[in-house]
Parts: sequence; C-alpha cells; structure tokens
Amino acid sequence: MEEAAGLVIGTKSKSPLHKGKHVLEIELDQQNKQLLNWQSKEVVIKQKEMEEKLRKRIEELEKFNKFAVNRELKMVELKKRIERLEEQLKNH
Repeated sequence: MEEAAGLVIGTKSKSPLHKGKHVLEIELDQQNKQLLNWQSKEVVIKQKEMEEKLRKRIEELEKFNKFAVNRELKMVELKKRIERLEEQLKNH
C-alpha cells in the first residue's frame, strides 16, 4: 500500500472522498426526482387551468353560434314575410 497526501492508495475500501461523492450523487438524484415530481405537478395544474379556460371559451363560442344561427333564421323568416307582403301589395 502506498500513502499519498495522507490517503492510503490501493486498498479495496472506499475513501471518505469517494463515499462523500456517492452520498452527494444520491442526494442530487433525490433532489432531481423531487424537482421532476414538482414540475410534473405544475404541468398538471397548468393543464387543468388551460382546460378550464378552453371550456369557458367553448361555452362562449357555443352561445355566440346559437345567437348567430337564431338571428339568421329570423332573417330568413323576415325575408319570406316581406316577400309575402310584397306579393299581397301587387295583388291589391
């Protein structure tokens, strides 16, 4: 066994530096998992918010569409009525 800077080289046991590195890697991995979990939750929350906004917008568009269609139907009805009245005027 050789000794360099107070560390024994060539032994099978892990040095405190190596053990510390391993602990840091584990902690970093756990923090990464927590971050990914948090980000996933944020994505789900944002997705639900966007779905709610879209649902409201769809409702607004459906109401407008119903209004517009009803208006057009009323216009067709009024045009027919005008045509009938004009025909009656011609006959009198």
